[in-house]
Amino acid sequence: WMVERAAPDQVKRMRVTDINILPMEAVKAEMAAAGRGERPFLRFKHRLASGSVHDVEVFSTPLSVKGRAFLSSIIVDVTERNRFEAALAAKTAELERSNADLEQFAYVASHDLRQPLRMVSSFVALLERRLAGKLDADELEFMGFAIAGVKRMDALILALLDFSRVGRGGEGRRSVDLAGAVREAGDRAKVAVYSR
Repeated sequence: WMVERAAPDQVKRMRVTDINILPMEAVKAEMAAAGRGERPFLRFKHRLASGSVHDVEVFSTPLSVKGRAFLSSIIVDVTERNRFEAALAAKTAELERSNADLEQFAYVASHDLRQPLRMVSSFVALLERRLAGKLDADELEFMGFAIAGVKRMDALILALLDFSRVGRGGEGRRSVDLAGAVREAGDRAKVAVYSR
């Protein structure tokens, strides 16, 4: 960047300390380490001809020409990449906070939703006991549908709670009986159709 924006004769007069914003001693120490082959890859901040400062990665290799030691360096401007990575890290942290909040909400909501279901189930069971022997087959079947609906809703709430935790770790892989799952789904669909 510095080379592209500055005039060629200006570049020829420049030294690395005109570009690198580190103190002279630090620049010399880094160059010496690169010259010994200890640090082929460095990260710096460089000042452009415009005066703006950019993040760069410098890949250096020591070489010798006619007995003189030089450093051959490739400088890559990574300012935009660093900005993107910082923005991505911030978004990731925000998403993790949001997911934690969602998981907490799902936990509280599932508890609050399951309580009325337990009440409905309990009262239907009480009615069934109190009216034992007085209900015809259809009325008993309707009570059965109510209890089955409560159980399905409870299972659905628990499944949603489990789903909110996906990706949090701890969930292991296990074999699933797909034929059994299809049969169960079919049975549930029949109950749903009959209860309408």
